[in-house]
Amino acid sequence: MLEQSSSPFEWMTGSIRRLSHIKRFSSFPVNRQENVSEHSFWVSTYAYIIAMIFVEQGLKVDCGKVCLKATLHDWEESMTGDIIRSFKYQSDEFRKQAKEIENRLVSESLLNGLPHNIKEKVFKEWLTSKDASIEGRIVAFCDLLSVVAYCDEELKLGNVHLQNIKHQTKKYFNEFLKTVENPKHKQVFSEIIGELYP
Repeated sequence: MLEQSSSPFEWMTGSIRRLSHIKRFSSFPVNRQENVSEHSFWVSTYAYIIAMIFVEQGLKVDCGKVCLKATLHDWEESMTGDIIRSFKYQSDEFRKQAKEIENRLVSESLLNGLPHNIKEKVFKEWLTSKDASIEGRIVAFCDLLSVVAYCDEELKLGNVHLQNIKHQTKKYFNEFLKTVENPKHKQVFSEIIGELYP
């Protein structure tokens, strides 16, 4: 049985803090291991800046919601660990089953200890963290952007093992663009991708 907390304060010091110990890129040799908490920080940081870029161009974005979604987007990994994308997205059927398991773990275990009304709101925000809204699309985009930034950092330190990951991420960006319906939003994302892959 997974641990359960009895109050929000106990919850804050419980299972969710495992995110600081879940290693990313665990199947690759790296100079400096990044954990999920760090990754979430960078996704939030990048998402806020990109949201501001959208706002500066006269596009409507809720910057607060962007930061909230970015902070929550990988909470399930405190229970599942970091599953590499090439495996997680191997097939639509597998991804659907994995998502159902993640939903159950977050809803039935990870959020235990929070008051019911807060638990419901937090679960909904986590569940929609990378949805079709512009805020969700910015988070999904920055989830990929953080991979490129980490790969660049490792490449500068002489680690050639992540060169292929950076290259694969361009393909994921192209797939991402297909999920963006608003042409103005797509244009902003495309311009940023062009700067990442000149």
